[in-house]
Amino acid sequence: MRVHVFGNSSSPAVATCRLSRTAQEGEREYGDARHFIERDFYVDDDLKSLPTEGEAIDLLKRTQAMLAEANLTLHKITSISPEVMRTFPAEDHAKDLKDLDLKLDNPPHDPLGFVAPVIIQGRSLLRELSQSTDEWDVPLPPEMQQEWEKWKDSLKNLEQLHIPCNYIPAALSTASHKEICIFSEASEKAIAAVAYLNATNTDGLSHVGFIFGNVKLAP
Repeated sequence: MRVHVFGNSSSPAVATCRLSRTAQEGEREYGDARHFIERDFYVDDDLKSLPTEGEAIDLLKRTQAMLAEANLTLHKITSISPEVMRTFPAEDHAKDLKDLDLKLDNPPHDPLGFVAPVIIQGRSLLRELSQSTDEWDVPLPPEMQQEWEKWKDSLKNLEQLHIPCNYIPAALSTASHKEICIFSEASEKAIAAVAYLNATNTDGLSHVGFIFGNVKLAP
């Protein structure tokens, strides 16, 4: 059999086995590309962070060459580095994600929770509105109308939100001490949790980076 049907229960295992076998066979020529495939791939996607652009380019090129020997194509490449992206042809690039959509009936795609504190306010208001009346075509009470307009206007401030590409200014490998700090809180309206990375360098200076945040309405 040379082709496996997409969706068959056995197909993912066969594909993963072939990928692992390719990495093992290519280790002698392509070095740590095997480690990259075996440790940093999830099914057919991979995620890797390296200290320099040169190291990233070298690893990607060696991995592409290794997989090509098994008629496998490593593509859909994306990086925060323009130099890395310029190194590979456009057909190997990943397509851009859709722009952040702030339609009121469609919450933004925010899997890491960067704007969770803002979105939860809107959801809380919607809950209050839905509990105040069963009708959809009645005017809002004046006090709720004011709160709703205030929240909508606050969404404009998200344009000024700046999210650093790295957790800390320097490479994590240079930190002498690293720890993850997790905080949680709950109220009658919402439940929230947030995780930060605290990294200390050899000079004793600490840098804190946002990892993940999550919030939902209380039951």
